[in-house]
Amino acid sequence: GVEAPIEVIPSGMELRRFYPENHSPEEISETRAECGVPEGKRVLLNIGRLAREKNIEQILRIFPELHRHCPDVHMVIIGEGPLKEQLQIQSRELGVEDWVSIVGAKPWEKIDRYYAIGDVFVSASHSETQGLTYIEALAAGVPALCRADLCLEGVILEGENGWQYHSTAEFRQRLEEFLASPETHEALKRR
Repeated sequence: GVEAPIEVIPSGMELRRFYPENHSPEEISETRAECGVPEGKRVLLNIGRLAREKNIEQILRIFPELHRHCPDVHMVIIGEGPLKEQLQIQSRELGVEDWVSIVGAKPWEKIDRYYAIGDVFVSASHSETQGLTYIEALAAGVPALCRADLCLEGVILEGENGWQYHSTAEFRQRLEEFLASPETHEALKRR
């Protein structure tokens, strides 16, 4: 019954600030160190609100087995929210606290430098309204491995800039394939 004109106005995003060429190797190295990432480790990155619907605890649950198969990975979780303390406890209980950095919130003006340290953006979120973090990650040249969600239609292009998964087994399989192939990583990063 709305009779006024209606227009969809997309969220404005300045994607250029996220481009990989904006970050020097020195800045990336400093940011990795700030986040507790050891030299030579590949980074699974999650940036966003630490809340139940983001389902980060699912990724943490499979991380011990994943780390056994891929010992050169380190997970960085950036954000604040009601689940932060629980995620810290969970990482200790799972024995992965040395391989997982839960670094808290970072200033929005500098968030692009944190995307720059990622090798793959991971998300198990049950609910997204806009999925802006996925777009920011892709703009930063960070391929995405995300739980299948209709909001990602047209954003995550299967095998081109990442994957959407439907089960933890598929998540693990895709991630192991991705990590085993530097050529795949470079191709996805460029796209």
